[in-house]
Amino acid sequence: MLDIPKLLEKKRTALPDDSEYIEELERMLFVTDEAFKNIEIENNRLREIITELQMKVKFLNCLEAMGVDNWVGYEEAQEMMEDDYGRI
Repeated sequence: MLDIPKLLEKKRTALPDDSEYIEELERMLFVTDEAFKNIEIENNRLREIITELQMKVKFLNCLEAMGVDNWVGYEEAQEMMEDDYGRI
């Protein structure tokens, strides 16, 4: 694991001839920043998916409350679900 505080301390105490080390450290920190940006993008994408799924569950709950299990085609839909995706 990257020990950023230790690397930053090394950068602060680096001698003038440590320029290669400093460049490498800055490159690593940039990659770390880029990785955090990618994680944030993926996190936001997953939050959107979760929100959409939560809305679909709420709608399904409303359908069930209105007796969807008594509607024509309900059993066929259950069979289709089980055939395509496994048991509910």
